[in-house]
Amino acid sequence: MTPYTYLSIRQPWSELIVSGLKRVENREWKSPPQHTGPLFVHAGRTMTKRALEEAIEFTRAQGFEFDEAEIRAAAKKHRGGIVGVVNVTGSTRHPGSFDGYGMAKGFALAGCIGIQLADARPLPLISMKGFLGIQPLPSSYLGQEHRRAFSELVTLHRNRLARRDEVVRVFSEIRKSASKVTGRDCVEHSRHFGLSPRELCRELEAFQVVEHGTSEAAK
Repeated sequence: MTPYTYLSIRQPWSELIVSGLKRVENREWKSPPQHTGPLFVHAGRTMTKRALEEAIEFTRAQGFEFDEAEIRAAAKKHRGGIVGVVNVTGSTRHPGSFDGYGMAKGFALAGCIGIQLADARPLPLISMKGFLGIQPLPSSYLGQEHRRAFSELVTLHRNRLARRDEVVRVFSEIRKSASKVTGRDCVEHSRHFGLSPRELCRELEAFQVVEHGTSEAAK
C-alpha cells in the first residue's frame, strides 16, 4: 500500500495548487526529493495580505483563467490543515534565471528545486498541525473522501508511468526536428495517447519535455 504523506505549504499558494493552477512547488532544498505519486497538501495557518495580493496578481498576469473571488475566499478559509491532494511526477532544479526574470510561467522559481505536480484535487479541510518537509500522515486523520481521492491518484500515477516512455520518445523526435514542442503538437498527437491536448501537454511538462505553461496554448 502506498503510504500517506503530506507537504505543508502556506496560503494562498496551497489553494492555487489544489485548484490546479500552480503545478510546481519551489523549495530551497539541497537536492530533489525522491517522492513521486500522491501527496496530500497541508495549508499553513498564517497568510499575509501581501502574499495573497502578489499571488493573485502573478496568476492573473500569466493569463490563467480562474475565479479570483473564489481563490481569495478559499485561501482565507482553508488554513491549518489538509486541503487537497496532488500527484508528484518528479523534481528538478530550475536554472538560475528565466529570460531575465525570477519566475517563469507555471510558477517555476529560478534556482530552486521544483516539485512537479499534477492531478490536483481540493478536499474538505482536516485540521491538523503541519511540519516542514514531506511528512508521514497517519491514516487515522483521513476520511473516506480523502482515502478515495488518494487511491484515484495512485491509479493516475501508475497509468502515467506506463505510457511515459512512449510519450517522451515521440515528442523527443519532434523536438529534434523542430527544436521546440508547441501546443499545436499536443493537439495533433493527443488522440493517439487517449488524452485531451491540455492533458498531454501537462504530462510533457511533468516529464520535462516542454516548458511550463505550454499546456495553456493547447486548448
